[in-house]
Amino acid sequence: MTGATRTSLPRLPPGSRVAVVAPGSAPTPQALRAGLAALRSAGYEPIDYVSPLTPAGYLAASDKDRAAVLVDALRDPSIGAILCARGGYGTMRVLPRLPYDELASPTLVVGYSDITALHLALYGKCGWPGLAGPMVAPDWPSLPPQRAAAFEAWTQGTAVPAPMVAGQPLVPGTADGWLLPVNLSVLTCLLGTPYLPDLTDAILVVEDVDEAPYRIDRMLCHLRLAGVLDDVAGVIGGQFTNCQPPDDQPNPTVGAVLREAFRAAAYPVALDFPFGHEPSSCVLPVGTPVRLTVNAGAAQLAFREGLVR
Repeated sequence: MTGATRTSLPRLPPGSRVAVVAPGSAPTPQALRAGLAALRSAGYEPIDYVSPLTPAGYLAASDKDRAAVLVDALRDPSIGAILCARGGYGTMRVLPRLPYDELASPTLVVGYSDITALHLALYGKCGWPGLAGPMVAPDWPSLPPQRAAAFEAWTQGTAVPAPMVAGQPLVPGTADGWLLPVNLSVLTCLLGTPYLPDLTDAILVVEDVDEAPYRIDRMLCHLRLAGVLDDVAGVIGGQFTNCQPPDDQPNPTVGAVLREAFRAAAYPVALDFPFGHEPSSCVLPVGTPVRLTVNAGAAQLAFREGLVR
């Protein structure tokens, strides 16, 4: 099993200071306030890096300013974790502005969707694991108990979580690899950049939102033609929210697209895993070793290590 050289993340005990940043789009002020209040109610001390920013169109601020506050949070030794306010768009624009060689002390970064860009860059360049988990504005104000419990389990490191049902079987097999839960659009956009890590022996969990099935097909074809899917250890299809085919066009469903793309894969594949943009989405570590087992009757994802020390 290969992968980036992993660093260890410290635990996030109750009462920890957590930085709230917006590396992409800005949340609404009301949603941000509600999320900050929810974090306080959960026992954390949120530090708001978002409200002082001046929005720039669909971005929370200029690239320079978003990168600057993110770097400040990454360098602050009093910060136990960085929680992203929301995704949206723009995280990949700040990647060239981060001083990867100077980031000696690892910090847990929590988010999903557009935050995939930051997770993959930090994993590939620094060996930092992360957490594909709830974001402050869209999720924390109404966080389901099971997601809150999963967040605490991963960040407090009380025990390695139990194996999970990994969706519906498609291609049988067993594989060990490094778990990389990703947004499919963002993963595809990082092709050809220095911020896409080596995906050899990765077990990808792919999800997306607001994409027509033909665009999902196009992205998977792009990855396949680029050779990115040749050396992965396994693939798990997650939630594809609002990705239905238009009523007036003869389109296959996303499920049909995924089955056609992976039915002849040389590694285990499962579909319909609860990870993505739905309230029911599970919380997954980024860059930790796992085992994917798929047989005719079931698919299982077993975690081989925790996320924090």
